Amino acid sequence: MRVTPDILGRPWSEAKPMLEAAGTPFVWELTRPTKHFFSVDEQRLYVVRVTEREEGGFSVVLAAHMVPKD
Repeated sequence: MRVTPDILGRPWSEAKPMLEAAGTPFVWELTRPTKHFFSVDEQRLYVVRVTEREEGGFSVVLAAHMVPKD
């Protein structure tokens, strides 16, 4: 098992350079809410899940910051 930097809950703008600096291979995907109770700020992404991939490296799931609708 490969060790990944502690990126869970961090902004993607911080987490991505940490992965790159550690030489950790990764792929990422974006998840979106199924309900539209909140607006989302697509410019503010956060790491919400990190799993190890069978082929090596990690899969990182990102979510946009949720903002209550006015």
